[in-house]
Amino acid sequence: MSDIQMSLVEHLTELRKKLLISIGVLVIFSIGSYLFAEQIIDILTHPVGKKLVYLTPPEAFFTQLKVSFFTGFLVALPIILYQFWKFILPGLKGSEKKSLLILVPLSYLFFIGGAAFGFFVVIPFGIKFFLGFTSNNLEAMFSLSKYISFSF
Repeated sequence: MSDIQMSLVEHLTELRKKLLISIGVLVIFSIGSYLFAEQIIDILTHPVGKKLVYLTPPEAFFTQLKVSFFTGFLVALPIILYQFWKFILPGLKGSEKKSLLILVPLSYLFFIGGAAFGFFVVIPFGIKFFLGFTSNNLEAMFSLSKYISFSF
């Protein structure tokens, strides 16, 4: 591979291009996720085992936007990481490239594994723990936005 020297303006132009691609992909996947926001919320709220409430008129809408953005980010993350990789690749040495070639995919897989562990193990355990504080005079009501924030 040849060593090509770029000026500061060329570096900034390349960075701008990579950021615009990443933002565009994030927006596209977030819009796509919005089409399935209700189903995603149903999946996320399954561990509660009861109906959730919303306390303010725009709460359900803004929660759908939050879920759509977060889901869009998770789906777009490999492309965003690829754009980041393509930007820093020319400045890396051979051994650094090999290390990152292993570390970046593993990091993403560990992130997904940790999120799955949190969803399937930690959140149900946490919900059971917090529901243990109910009594005859105290009933748990879960707000949609507060539960989604807790889950994320």
